[in-house]
Amino acid sequence: MRYTINSMPCRLLILICMLFFSSITIAEQQQRLKIGLALGGGGAKGAAHIGVIRVLEEMNIPIDYVAGTSIGAYVAGMVAMGLSADEIEQRMFATNWTSGYSDKISRSDLSYRNKKIRDKFQIETDIGFDGKKVSLPSGYIQGETMAMLLRQSTKNLRNFNNFDDMPVPLRTVALDLGAMQPYVFDRGNLVTAMQASMAVPGALKPIEHDGKILADGGIVNNLPVDVLKDMGADIVIAIDIGTDLSQQSELDSYLAIVGQLITHMTNTSTRQQIANMTERDILIKPEVSHIGTGDFGRVEEGSPLGEKAARLMAPQLSALSMSDSDYNNYVRQKMQRRAGLPESDSFTADRIKIISNARLDKNIIKRALGVKKGVPYSQAELEENIHRIYAQNLYERVDYEFEQRGGENILVVYAKEKSWGPGFFDMMMSVEESFNGSTNIAIGGAYTLTDINRYGAEWRSEFIIGTRTDINTEFYTPLDKNQNFYWNIEAGYTKQKRNFYFNDLSDNNLDYIATEFNTFYTESELGWNINSNTIAALGYGAVRGNVDLLGLDQDIDSDSYGPYLRFGYDTLDNLYFPTSGHSLEFKASSIFEDDNKNTDNSQNGSFEWLGAHSIERHSLALNVEFGGTDSSLLVPTVAQDLGGYRKLSGFNQNEISGRYKAFGALLYNYRLADNDFGAFAFPTYIGLSLERGNVWNSSDDVNLSDTISAGSVSIGVASNIGPVILSYGRTNTGEQSVYMFLGTIF
Repeated sequence: MRYTINSMPCRLLILICMLFFSSITIAEQQQRLKIGLALGGGGAKGAAHIGVIRVLEEMNIPIDYVAGTSIGAYVAGMVAMGLSADEIEQRMFATNWTSGYSDKISRSDLSYRNKKIRDKFQIETDIGFDGKKVSLPSGYIQGETMAMLLRQSTKNLRNFNNFDDMPVPLRTVALDLGAMQPYVFDRGNLVTAMQASMAVPGALKPIEHDGKILADGGIVNNLPVDVLKDMGADIVIAIDIGTDLSQQSELDSYLAIVGQLITHMTNTSTRQQIANMTERDILIKPEVSHIGTGDFGRVEEGSPLGEKAARLMAPQLSALSMSDSDYNNYVRQKMQRRAGLPESDSFTADRIKIISNARLDKNIIKRALGVKKGVPYSQAELEENIHRIYAQNLYERVDYEFEQRGGENILVVYAKEKSWGPGFFDMMMSVEESFNGSTNIAIGGAYTLTDINRYGAEWRSEFIIGTRTDINTEFYTPLDKNQNFYWNIEAGYTKQKRNFYFNDLSDNNLDYIATEFNTFYTESELGWNINSNTIAALGYGAVRGNVDLLGLDQDIDSDSYGPYLRFGYDTLDNLYFPTSGHSLEFKASSIFEDDNKNTDNSQNGSFEWLGAHSIERHSLALNVEFGGTDSSLLVPTVAQDLGGYRKLSGFNQNEISGRYKAFGALLYNYRLADNDFGAFAFPTYIGLSLERGNVWNSSDDVNLSDTISAGSVSIGVASNIGPVILSYGRTNTGEQSVYMFLGTIF
């Protein structure tokens, strides 16, 4: 009898052989010892992990399980996603880790209103007051930017029911602050699992998850060997990048002492884990002690050091190597699992769900999000839109994740209102010294009560005392759920000195009246938020007070009232050291004035524009200002000022005033040093200016050829409390002055 391949006996024989050899393969896999990779914490030293992983790949050593703490949790997450060492390195090195330690909203991202508030009150304390007690945030940094960086690395992965379902089974370790014991992530959102493990206590806000408050796991388990053993690892390769204790001579500050205590605790937990390792486990300790935990500018140095340490352990590691065919099969299976991950640089939402504890209407959050159902968006676009919500400065965190439910792709946005509010304090300080007898000092504070109604109303009160006094209170409320329109009412008191000039300023014999304005004012306006950077408003204001003519020992009581129209547009990134954007301010008013001697109905207008552009470290800006009033009063209530830093340098700050003003300046800044420390950044600039302008008392005197030229050189630092500037200015008429500014420049 002849048999063919298609015959029944032959097919049975082939099936039996396949089952026999597959059973052998399964048996071999079962017999192979499972390898776990433990990645320790160490901040900027974390790239050393990548170097070790690269050597493991070269030696055909599989990773069956991976667990990490702190920066080790980040690298472990990348390994779990199925990324190669080269891919992990690319993503890690492309991440600006320093920026993750700052949540400060850039000026250009703020709304028009909030830009003006920050320009005046630059010290954002984030101190909260709810009417009963003063509160502080639970971390200096809320972690908004860090979450964004982690989402960029993980490409919008959906939640996992179990981290065992990842290409490489994963665990990350955090600290449960309530129980002061390890908390092991084995499911959920990968970014949350990473960030909780990286939340350094006191610096980054702890993560609220599963009813617990979680922080950096390094204190309780900085090298999770035991976690891998529990997962089923037979052999653990542990990478220790811990920091050595500082010498006694180095303990010269509060931060150094706190750092020493944290280092001691993390090292203790690491030693405990190493003590649990068996003879067949392998410990690799790269020499990275010269890299500081927060020295992310040197992060790329770690990878070759990890490679070096791993190659020194090659004799021990070689016993774990697989054959080329077996390792290729391992990689192929891992890549098949990776292909099933919903990793993507783009998304489409079938439904949008807003979860927020704020009184603010959720439609306002949805409008700021700017995402439409069924429309594809890139991850970069989504992150920009999420940041737009955060830039409202009402929330401690704005997060998002994707859910798959009933065949729908749901974008879920979590907007958590600041828990230490709803009222917040800001501060300002201003020190101006011209070294020629003119000194101005002012300090101030502001309190803003937010979340008054569902449209986002605020009640804000400010006080500034010193050489200049300004006290006011304002109620501001949007009028619709889209915040397109608003209404405000404001009242306050100001006290300000001015030198009011009557002759042109081209000669050196300047006649003026030294004046002091003491005024009570109130105004109200209806406005249109054309977009986040642009407003148009119609208002009505009234002023009552007196003008003290110091040189004549005479007081003049004055009243003024009337309507005004104003328009504002502002995209500048920095008011004092601008590198990009524009600021345009226009105001026109019709004012009835009465100084008890004369009455007048004057027309007033002002225009200011500042535009900036930069190329690498060089920035160039142009500033143009015009203003005027046809008031016939001896000293009008609306006056135009010049003088001071880059406003006719050489004169003192706001030294000269008149009815009419024309001014232009070309400004240059060179960024000498970045001085970016994450939570704190102090970029340093060298500046030059060319200026020309004048003020006149009469429209008949206005003549652009009759203007003063001036220039300045300066060095300045953009600090968190405002600019710090040292400058020398001089005019062609002989005025000169050395300026020093600290804080807000009025």
